[in-house]
Amino acid sequence: MELCKRVGTPHSLSTQSRNYAPVITSRGCPAHCIYCSSTKFWGNRYRFRSATNVLDELGELIERWGIEEVQFEDDNFTAHRKRAQEIFQGIIDRGYHLRFNFPNGVALWTLDPPLIDLMKKAGCYEMTLAFESGCQEVLRDIVKKPTNLKKAAEICAYIRGSGIRTDAFYIIGFPGETREQIRETFRFAERMKTDIAYFFVANPLPGTELYETACSRDMLRPDFNFENLAYSRSAYNEGVFAPGELEKMAGRQFTRYAILSFFRRPLTFLHRLVFELLLKRPRYTLGIMVRVWRRMLGRKA
Repeated sequence: MELCKRVGTPHSLSTQSRNYAPVITSRGCPAHCIYCSSTKFWGNRYRFRSATNVLDELGELIERWGIEEVQFEDDNFTAHRKRAQEIFQGIIDRGYHLRFNFPNGVALWTLDPPLIDLMKKAGCYEMTLAFESGCQEVLRDIVKKPTNLKKAAEICAYIRGSGIRTDAFYIIGFPGETREQIRETFRFAERMKTDIAYFFVANPLPGTELYETACSRDMLRPDFNFENLAYSRSAYNEGVFAPGELEKMAGRQFTRYAILSFFRRPLTFLHRLVFELLLKRPRYTLGIMVRVWRRMLGRKA
């Protein structure tokens, strides 16, 4: 645990305390999105620890290791709403002074204002919202993710209004997705006005429906090797998208979004970039900048 504090490289882009710990309270997810291998990896089941069990672990982290921040790494922490409520209320009732976030993403369809209010009261300072696409047709017909974008946009606005920092995940380059649908995702992301937005390239993880579709349509490069997959690079052959096209689109949109975020909330942007990243982890931060620049140029990141 002491080594974790010294290294200080969390899953999320930034933390509010070096005394942090990642915690996993459940395995799997009840959704069946085509790109996610988690459901099959965990045996096509959603399993979760009891609220009491989770709260006892949080108490041990605080008392034994002086933990001040927790990063919940569940694939879908709030899938079991009653359990999530019990955990958040338990943090309050037990007097745990914790800050926490969800760097692995939060399922937007599981959230509503009362639950968000409780999360805020319990110590939530940041949520990563897993939109994945800003095009409803792509979500419904290709990704098969149970997200209603109209409702998700309302929830996103409520979270931002609650003073909780917001990041967002988007994926481009699904089989059958058009360039105009990708541009629709970019426009939707800008309307959401989250503090940061990440744009990834769809990658066919083995065991997923996305992988089976890509194989059946002969979309993968001859040298495809799942061990070399990266969410900043395309695994498709040249007949699907032009070489480097998806990488350029994702990299340029990330940069454009960062510039827009700076002008919307300059103090928040500078605090995260300078104080939480550059000053605390300069080599890590410079590495991110180099990778984004290479993506913008269409080179391997």
